[in-house]
Amino acid sequence: MKNHEAVGKSLSTLLMESLHDVRHLLKLLRKKTDEQAVHRLRLVIKRLRVILAVLRQMDEGRKKTHRLHRSLRNLFLCAGQLRDVQVVVGLIASKPWGDVPLQIMDVEGSLKKADKKFRDCIAAQHGNAFRASKSLQKWLAIHPSEEVRQATIQLRDKYFHVIEQKPSEHDEDSIHDTRTALKRMVELDKICSMLGYNILNANELQGAKALAKDIGDWHDLQMMTQYLQSNIGLAPTHQLQHAIRKSLVLLEQQQVDTCQLLGKDIQEWVIKVRSSFLPAS
Repeated sequence: MKNHEAVGKSLSTLLMESLHDVRHLLKLLRKKTDEQAVHRLRLVIKRLRVILAVLRQMDEGRKKTHRLHRSLRNLFLCAGQLRDVQVVVGLIASKPWGDVPLQIMDVEGSLKKADKKFRDCIAAQHGNAFRASKSLQKWLAIHPSEEVRQATIQLRDKYFHVIEQKPSEHDEDSIHDTRTALKRMVELDKICSMLGYNILNANELQGAKALAKDIGDWHDLQMMTQYLQSNIGLAPTHQLQHAIRKSLVLLEQQQVDTCQLLGKDIQEWVIKVRSSFLPAS
């Protein structure tokens, strides 16, 4: 563990560098919507939201990060809506029914709508929305290392509590919550490693990453299925509509089966790591 000056400096540096990345990416995206830039923006915001979540475990941290927390949340949701459409378009393009549905399923129209909504969102952002206040920087720089460490452990345990909720009865909503908690836990471990310690061992980290990826693949498939269901009426022929409906039946069953398997995988991971995190319940 670094001394408290080093911990504060490391956190402050990471916070400031990440906020700089957000401002830089927004500058690029105001000129042109780039899919990779949107993805990078979401990754940086995810890191920032976990940093703020650590600070918000402390009363003073909640007060000093309220405005920044709200601004990042709004931007993340907006970027996520555009990213979801971009992912769906890529999945549809890769499927065996060929290029025709890219024209008939109004993919271009959906992208334009999502892009406009995203641009409106970033245009409405205040110039100072993604800057850390002087009081936050000063408070962070002098914060005791042990208190920061305890905040990271407390946050890790909160994420774990979300993941372990009735793992044998996972439904679609709780699967989504589990994925979010897993990804934030992995990001938290990255941040902690910069401070000189880890909150996950190698096996726990590998398992968390694998689960988050599997749930992410399931989520992307679910989004594509919902999009096709909503736009199937745009297909110009009954034959093509029938072909897509037939594919949808298979996709829906695949999602149900995968959801059940994910529930079992989550339960197994929880059992393996519970002793490291919290007392057995």
